[in-house]
Amino acid sequence: MGDIEQIPAADEFGAPEIPFELRRESACLVALGVRPMALLGRCADADESVRIRLYHLLESARTQIYESEKVISFVLPVPGGVLDYGYARQPWVVEFYRWVEYHAPSRQADRARGLLFGYAPCAIQAHEDRNTGAYWDDA
Repeated sequence: MGDIEQIPAADEFGAPEIPFELRRESACLVALGVRPMALLGRCADADESVRIRLYHLLESARTQIYESEKVISFVLPVPGGVLDYGYARQPWVVEFYRWVEYHAPSRQADRARGLLFGYAPCAIQAHEDRNTGAYWDDA
């Protein structure tokens, strides 16, 4: 998960500035079932005010979309003193994401991330084929 770029703090609470259109579009894609979740970013977990500010930023866009009840906003504290934040279709999707990020074997984690972010199985397989050239079973 190290390739998510950290967005610099932009407000008095230390929460990142996330453009409204990005928030709204991400929530729409989750609501429409294009993907189970949209991970918008990662930032330092300074204190509770950052978590509250992020949640309100996410909610301000989520509530403006059609079928907003089909989407939840999440702010997830993760190891290393950081927060992951975005939208998900169901609470279990956020729980599964946490397991994938911090407990799943890396080979399976990459595949699961692909599915969570809306990639089709054939696209994930094509990515693996380009990177490995062959199938193998580590089991």
